[in-house]
Amino acid sequence: MRGGGPSAAACVLAFGAGLWWAAAQPVYHTDLWGHLAYGRHIAAEGIPQTEPLLPLSDEAMPPSDWLWKWLAFEAVGGGPSVLLLQAVPVAAAAALLAAVAFRRSRSLFGAAVAVGAAWWVVKSHLMVRPQTVGVTLFCATLWLSEGRRLGAAAGAAFVLFAAWANLHGSWVLGLLLLLGQATGDAASAAWRRRSATRRLFVRRAARNGLLAAAAAVAVNLNPDGPAIFRHAAELSAHPNVASFVEWKPLAETPRQRLALLTVLAATAAAAVLLRKRVRLRDVFVVTPLLAKTVAVSRTVLWAGPLVGVEAGRQAAAAVHRLASSTRRRPVFAAAAAAAGVAMTGAGAHQIATAPGSVGDPASLRPVVSTGTPLGGLVALNESGRRGLVWCDQDWGDAALYFCPDAAPVVNSHGHVIPPNVWLIGTRLQGSDRAAEYLDRLRIDTVLTRPRRRAFLRRLEDAGWAVRHRDGRSVLLVRPTVVERDAP
Repeated sequence: MRGGGPSAAACVLAFGAGLWWAAAQPVYHTDLWGHLAYGRHIAAEGIPQTEPLLPLSDEAMPPSDWLWKWLAFEAVGGGPSVLLLQAVPVAAAAALLAAVAFRRSRSLFGAAVAVGAAWWVVKSHLMVRPQTVGVTLFCATLWLSEGRRLGAAAGAAFVLFAAWANLHGSWVLGLLLLLGQATGDAASAAWRRRSATRRLFVRRAARNGLLAAAAAVAVNLNPDGPAIFRHAAELSAHPNVASFVEWKPLAETPRQRLALLTVLAATAAAAVLLRKRVRLRDVFVVTPLLAKTVAVSRTVLWAGPLVGVEAGRQAAAAVHRLASSTRRRPVFAAAAAAAGVAMTGAGAHQIATAPGSVGDPASLRPVVSTGTPLGGLVALNESGRRGLVWCDQDWGDAALYFCPDAAPVVNSHGHVIPPNVWLIGTRLQGSDRAAEYLDRLRIDTVLTRPRRRAFLRRLEDAGWAVRHRDGRSVLLVRPTVVERDAP
């Protein structure tokens, strides 16, 4: 790694900051527990072809993240392992991004700005999910694309994408990154026909084109083979995903929009004032990602690191222009490394001392988010109820994992749920005919939030009994269990 001490210091500082911040965040309830439930099924039964845990769904289940599910299930045993699963991918992504930013800016300050800007833009999406590992692998691909040696990089890209295709579906964006940079460098070479730097751009374009080819071959190493390309296209077009909060347009996420627009505006202003051009290879990648982010806000997870790196590059140029001396000061690198080590230690201590066991939901209260219905899950297990349970869509994952005998109607894996079931499962609580729909589906148990007062009143008027109530959840049961025909 070029840059010696300052480069290593930037990576240590970024890793420590990422680990410390992520270890301090509560574990959000959406997705994680559902992934662990599917991982438990994979460990026992193998990779499923169709949705295996929701009785009202028989949709095909793409295996794009089966490996993450299985590894997470095998790794998680309590609070420390859950926090470790959350913090390490974030810290690794921060360190990789710092390495890229330092390579481009030759500045410790520029690397710090890059990581800080990227964190501000994407922080609301950083949680225990396969997509966070996807961000880490995207940053690793960005780092690979900046090198010069082809042989080792091609081998690393092949291994990276072979793993990525089984960990998360965002491998598509890694391919876009390599192809976009190759196209940008080819365009730069065509523009500089008589320039001495033309040969450099030709070599870069060929190198990243070959890396993209290796990656495209590697992603076929998954349980579905080449069908993974079709699955990736079908997921983004699935009608259910439009109702996900993170799939909403950027205009509907004001805080994220403010962060992204602020970083973009500051970077653009610096580029104009300093006359430091944005590289064409970055334009070819960032432009489609930003366009996609406008339509689907979660894409900012992969646009954010690129925007952050350019922000760090421009910030380093500004400091270089304004500083009275550009001489490197080793004391800055030493201080950054020391701060990184200290934050790594603090984050590791927080992870190691985290309480809780996945076998006892109530013990995880200090670790999980306040939206996790721990009391309701314990009450559901103690009730002895089996079969279909209607619960809020974002609680379906926790119900699957902590209550194996219960079968939620929906969970957060909307792309494997039939649209008609998804519509009922996500909108039932707002319907005046809620009790009638529950009768039709032969559902005898409901777990919902206390704030859904009208829904609760309708069920109580229909004879449902409250078995548990606390500040987070309410569990209702039908006094007489209705026998349900096999699906």
